[in-house]
Amino acid sequence: MRKYIMLIFLVIFSSIYSFGQTSPSEQLAQRIANNMRDSLALTVIQTQSVYTINLNLDTKKMEARTVSTDRIIVGQAIQAVEKTRDSLYRMGLTTQQYELYLQKKKNIVKNN
Repeated sequence: MRKYIMLIFLVIFSSIYSFGQTSPSEQLAQRIANNMRDSLALTVIQTQSVYTINLNLDTKKMEARTVSTDRIIVGQAIQAVEKTRDSLYRMGLTTQQYELYLQKKKNIVKNN
């Protein structure tokens, strides 16, 4: 039953998504979802979930930018939003996928 609901959601969302022009937030969310799909072997439903998570996080970060004009406060608000990313991903990934995600994230951070 859950798969059918997710499939219906995916079809509705993708049809809405295909009719409009994509914003930079949507493009970024799609690029991240596609990269994770390729590197973690995500299913279609997982890829859509990652896309939605990233789109929501970007919306929250945009809201965080309006909290204050103080750069430090804005930076802290954005960091607070970013700290939720891993826990949101964890809910939709298998244990192996999540561990691989953390490993790849650690390598990216280490190399930058």
